[in-house]
Amino acid sequence: MNIEKEIFERCVILSDKLIEYGFIKENDILIYSKKILNDSFEIIIEYNNKIEGRIIDLSFNEEYTNYRVNRCGGFAQTVKDEFISILLDIKEKCCINNIYVSNQANSINKYICDKYMIKPEFPWEKTPYVGVYKNDKRKWFAIIMDIPYNKVNKESDKQNIVEIMNVKIEPDKLSDLLKINGIYEAYHMNKKNWISITLDGTLDDNEIINLIDKSYILINNKQL
Repeated sequence: MNIEKEIFERCVILSDKLIEYGFIKENDILIYSKKILNDSFEIIIEYNNKIEGRIIDLSFNEEYTNYRVNRCGGFAQTVKDEFISILLDIKEKCCINNIYVSNQANSINKYICDKYMIKPEFPWEKTPYVGVYKNDKRKWFAIIMDIPYNKVNKESDKQNIVEIMNVKIEPDKLSDLLKINGIYEAYHMNKKNWISITLDGTLDDNEIINLIDKSYILINNKQL
């Protein structure tokens, strides 16, 4: 993952805030520049649906890329630190932070928060983006996590990261549910009582919401 994507992955970038920050619009691109290290380098940040940056070595008038190495050191690390500092400042002043990456995951999270007055908990330090939703009795009824796609769809060799949601189901509905595109056997849960749903737009929000509501009911009824 590159530096820009890592920093802005869970953000909504606000164009009007970028302009307030100092970005200038050229055609359809917003551009910001700043000289660093005694004006020997220039950082150029561009926004056109996503943030991308580059650094120009003004002594040679060419792009400097040594800071892109995973384990850079010395002077390259100093340049990298300057670059990251500017990106983090832009993030703080020009973005809204999202809990999840995908629009659908954030939409589903909003539905649960609004209807059930329940916010996700993130209990594991090693997997900080796994959100657990619990009812009043502290029982799970939904979990959102990000995993490689081929971990949930065993027939695929794609390893891109996808967000999924696990919900509880009635076991006699399992067979029919698994015939629906976007629904798979549960990842890291009991495969007879839970399913995984990809939050990538394969199913629309209403279909997923229906499964969430049923999961919430099933978990509550289990305690009666």
